[in-house]
Amino acid sequence: MGRKFQHEIDSLRKSGAYKEALDLARYAHSQMSEHRLLKRSYAWAIYSYLKLKCAQVNELLNRHELSAITLIESKHPRVIEVNQLCREYRINKLSTADLCFSLLLRLLCRFELPPLGLYGLLKWSRSTGLRPEDYQGEINEKTGEKREPLLLVIAHKLEALVQACEHIDQEHPIFNKLHLKEMVEFVARLHIHSYESKLESTAQQKLRLLWTACWLYRRAGVFDQALNYGLLCFKSEYTPPSLWWEYALCLAQDSHNNETIYTLDQTALSKELSSALGCALYASQQARDNGINELHLVHLYAKIAVWAYHLDYLNEARILLTIAITLTEQNKQKVPFKWVATLSELGGPIMGSINLPADFIQQGTRDAQAWLSHKLES
Repeated sequence: MGRKFQHEIDSLRKSGAYKEALDLARYAHSQMSEHRLLKRSYAWAIYSYLKLKCAQVNELLNRHELSAITLIESKHPRVIEVNQLCREYRINKLSTADLCFSLLLRLLCRFELPPLGLYGLLKWSRSTGLRPEDYQGEINEKTGEKREPLLLVIAHKLEALVQACEHIDQEHPIFNKLHLKEMVEFVARLHIHSYESKLESTAQQKLRLLWTACWLYRRAGVFDQALNYGLLCFKSEYTPPSLWWEYALCLAQDSHNNETIYTLDQTALSKELSSALGCALYASQQARDNGINELHLVHLYAKIAVWAYHLDYLNEARILLTIAITLTEQNKQKVPFKWVATLSELGGPIMGSINLPADFIQQGTRDAQAWLSHKLES
């Protein structure tokens, strides 16, 4: 009986009767849920019908009747259908690590921003759901061009999905079921798996996976992992030197892991904070040397000022906050109240020419270099 169902489902699908094939597959599976070949036909029926629905969504996107962000918010009937088909594939535990599942994943990755169904499928199947071929580049049969490995494509698409989710109001109904922190950690782990696996990729692509994993772990608040993998980035010859110290600042901040630094609350400060200050100073110096406009350094100056304030470099903190506030006002932007309040505590803005003491920057540079050397050796 199972083979008969299988033959009928495959015949309907190949003739273009995708809905009929899927309906029959659903019925057959309800009667014989453990039949292996029937599960395979059911999987192909879902893939074929999903392909049709994805084409309809793409048409709406091309006509600007849908926006890319709609694929995440899941309000449109067509988007809901796509996500429901992905869920159906999961809950019925259909085939993974085969051609059908790989094609289904690549289909969902064709969107600029993939639907949440892609995340659901990957969270369910994990890396074991991929074939060895998915770690290798593929030749496009139509164009003859070599495509990126599916795993690399998935990593980039999930990264885009995380970034988009962070711009959605956290009170949105989708977050009733979707836990963003859990999602960010999952995507970070996927990037690390991609980095550590035998993925066919260039050194630069591998490095991007590592940098992205660090960024994701920092967003999730998993600072020890961000630090561990971030230090690997420093060992790569492909990391631009201009990025080293900017990221060293982030790593030093993470290793101290004290959120009260940003609120100016009193706290017990560790030696790591002094190193973070050094990294920040060096980062700002490197940025200036590389021709970055000082307006882009305003928040870095303010951050250094906060740390300098806590370390009793009060004159230096006053100088830095004066610079940050002056640049912000010149750019006609709103000055954060905490900056003004702290500067008032320090005696108000400094008038006239403003320059940081050279010995302050030199000491910060030495602290930063010593901190990074220690971390790389340990």
